[in-house]
Amino acid sequence: MGIFLAIVGVLLLLASIIGSIVFLVLSLLNRKNDEKFKKNIKKLIISGGSFIVSIILLIIAGAIGSNNYSNDTLETTSSPTSNKDEEKTAKKTVAFKYDDSIEADKNGNFKLPIKVIDGYTPKITEGDEAKLKKKDSNNYILTGKINKKDDSGIYYLDFVSNDDKQEETIFIENTKAYDSYKKEQKAAAKQKVRSKALQNENKLSYGMLIKAQDRYAGEPYHITKGHVMQAMEQDGETTLLVQITNKGYGFWDDIVYINYPNITDAVDDDFVEIWGTLGEKMDYDTQIGGSNSVPSMKADSIKVIGHLN
Repeated sequence: MGIFLAIVGVLLLLASIIGSIVFLVLSLLNRKNDEKFKKNIKKLIISGGSFIVSIILLIIAGAIGSNNYSNDTLETTSSPTSNKDEEKTAKKTVAFKYDDSIEADKNGNFKLPIKVIDGYTPKITEGDEAKLKKKDSNNYILTGKINKKDDSGIYYLDFVSNDDKQEETIFIENTKAYDSYKKEQKAAAKQKVRSKALQNENKLSYGMLIKAQDRYAGEPYHITKGHVMQAMEQDGETTLLVQITNKGYGFWDDIVYINYPNITDAVDDDFVEIWGTLGEKMDYDTQIGGSNSVPSMKADSIKVIGHLN
């Protein structure tokens, strides 16, 4: 139908164009003859109307052809898609079910119940120290222990029934044991540094620090008891001049320049215990207008342990 209308439309379009040209020429030639001129004008109007009708026929023919093409394409492509969907639906049988929110305890141990449908059998294909125990035909328990150094455990299982095999990767979070391990590591590292700081306190005399302190920059250090000669605080940071040698009778000597990136309750004439790291020599201005070069230390912690009476 669309092709027929298109052919008629094209022929009518050609006839209207030719007729319009002929009648227009005749009208111009006979414009002095009123009767012939009027007849030619009427024929010209009819040709114009034919032109419009032919355009409408062509539009209708194009619409019919486009609709037929869409229907043919839909019929051609819909069948394979439907078959694929049916195949996916047929294979989408879930062979197992488990709670994926279960985590290991503080020691890394876990128990994960797994339910399977009739006919499927689970098997571990990969996963350290994991066991699969059968309770009945539909229920199993996956157990294991995750290394405390790992933040999770990964286990690979196959669920097999006749010719069907479904693979599953199971993740078990090990947050509690892993966090505990990280805290232990941090505490052990801190203890190691503090042990080294105590050794340096006994090993490195003040004379050695004055002589060549830059050599020891970066080394952990501890001051068991120091006398605060001067305390200054600015922009959330604290600077202390601390004397570390007790000369007796309330006299202290041997100054260390302390930089603490925080605030402290320590004030002049307090006694403090300090943990930190040795730095390079620092210069400070004396009260009599001179300067003095002393060992420095970046403090990690400052504890007030008394006050000079």
